Amino acid sequence: MATIQLPDVIALLFADDVHHDLATGKFSILGTYSSLAGSVFPWMQPALIVYLAFTDGSGTVPMKIRLVDADEIRPAIFESDAVIHFSDPTATSEHAFFQNNVLFPEAGEYRLQLIRERTADR
Repeated sequence: MATIQLPDVIALLFADDVHHDLATGKFSILGTYSSLAGSVFPWMQPALIVYLAFTDGSGTVPMKIRLVDADEIRPAIFESDAVIHFSDPTATSEHAFFQNNVLFPEAGEYRLQLIRERTADR
């Protein structure tokens, strides 16, 4: 059974926008923030944008990003799967995640979770 090197998360930021310049490979992160506040519930956030950076990964790593209430009583507000490919563990792998029309059903604390999954054969 092969050992998998799970990557380290070196950045996870909420932002108003993230732009990836394909010509240079650079990311521009605009308007970072650490919390949201709604006044009437259910409350709709038009877009939730997250910038992610990883290092020390190896091979192909399945991941999941999800938004849940702090006590995880209700089903996740959203859940999205991704696969990150690492060709060099010393490199930084950057990504932007976009989720539109995020509906918060009621007031309370919510958590964004990044789950680095292991596949069944690892």
